Amino acid sequence: MPIFSHIFLLLSPALAGVGLLLGGWWVWLHPFVMYGLISILEVWWKGSCENTNVEIERARAEHWFSRLIVWSIAPILLALLVALMWRVDNCSVWELIGMIIGVGTSVGTLGINGAHELGHNRDAASRRTAEFLLLVSFFMHFHLEHNRGHHARVCTAEDPATARKDQSLYSFWLQTLWGGMFNAWQLERTRLTRQDRSIWSLHNSMLRYALLQAALLGAVALWIGPAAAGVWLLVAIFGILLLETTNYFQHYGLVRQKRESGALERVGPQHSWSGNHPISRVILLNLPRHADHHIFPDRHFSNLRHLPESPLLPLGYSGMVILALIPPLFTQIMNKTLAAQQAPAS
Repeated sequence: MPIFSHIFLLLSPALAGVGLLLGGWWVWLHPFVMYGLISILEVWWKGSCENTNVEIERARAEHWFSRLIVWSIAPILLALLVALMWRVDNCSVWELIGMIIGVGTSVGTLGINGAHELGHNRDAASRRTAEFLLLVSFFMHFHLEHNRGHHARVCTAEDPATARKDQSLYSFWLQTLWGGMFNAWQLERTRLTRQDRSIWSLHNSMLRYALLQAALLGAVALWIGPAAAGVWLLVAIFGILLLETTNYFQHYGLVRQKRESGALERVGPQHSWSGNHPISRVILLNLPRHADHHIFPDRHFSNLRHLPESPLLPLGYSGMVILALIPPLFTQIMNKTLAAQQAPAS
């Protein structure tokens, strides 16, 4: 997939921007395209399993565009959020709902997903930018829990971001939202205890994150107004739930087995649902190739590979989000898909 194809990462904020600019029924263009048209297109357009060679992968990772597209996320998302705040008092309720969906989707696909990509980089600038993106998403503990918790515990009972077989999305939301914050706090407690530092100090990242998020929300309320602060919070909640919905189906029903020694097996392709749907790949920084990401978390997003041992999602990410909202249908389709793909070849 050409590196320039990832310009479609900006599709969600572009459609949301059209709605903010024109108002009226234009605010519903975003959900129509992102959750309707794309879902339908990817029923037939499943993409290719092809992987590129090492030389092309190296060129992609070093290409100026791959850096530009990731570093453009923060200013674009911030501009979108500020524009929405100034529109709050000049739109109807039904327009506001459409705007919240559009900007909230952008918070999930650009803000949190962009922070996910940057947070796996080793340099300080990437990590600070990831924290900023999570600050405006009011989801800063994700930076701790995902990198130090989820990647180590994926597909185990100790990982709140792994959905159990037959678990509904709504049950999973409660599990992952509470469990993620609890695990992040415990990770900080363990780290500070080893350093002989108090958890009730600013050395605790969880306390710093809470203060920063409260300060941001308070500043918006004072500067623009309480209504604007409330809308920003609703947008963040929408983005968070969208992110957690993708978490729901990325590891649904998959379990890491214990070896005879009692140790867990290493994370492998069989522990993540993946997909090759091209639209989902370009608008989500290749997130659908999720199995390779879990095996090689530091691998550049443009070079994530298709691994044939990974179970394949029946739909693209937009379609999977809609399907997850209907638990009986979701579990029926996913359980049948998983059973078929795990069955030994005859």
